[in-house]
Amino acid sequence: MEAEVRRLKGMLEPLMASVPTRTPTEHPHIERVEGVCGGEPVIEGTRIPVWIIAARVKRGETVAEIIEAYPWLTEAQVQDAIGYYHNHKEEIEQAIYQNSEEYNREWLEKNRV
Repeated sequence: MEAEVRRLKGMLEPLMASVPTRTPTEHPHIERVEGVCGGEPVIEGTRIPVWIIAARVKRGETVAEIIEAYPWLTEAQVQDAIGYYHNHKEEIEQAIYQNSEEYNREWLEKNRV
């Protein structure tokens, strides 16, 4: 029996090493996941970064409109993303900018070969 347990542990160790590290935040529906969206805060269990929700809110979209665009999200998840944005405004504003067309244009101009 012990030999079987060791054998199974040996089989599981490589699989467990490849499981991404999830880091919870102070917001229950927001996490950071190693290797997902560059480690930016995302809605738990998704690859939707908080900055996308914040950018939509800044454009005037309502929670209902955001849920219509992402029907698998709950109202609680969207509200929590908005709350995270308000509590971490500088970080999320930076992410919005770094993912904007303006930033990409500026980067391309600076890095032309």
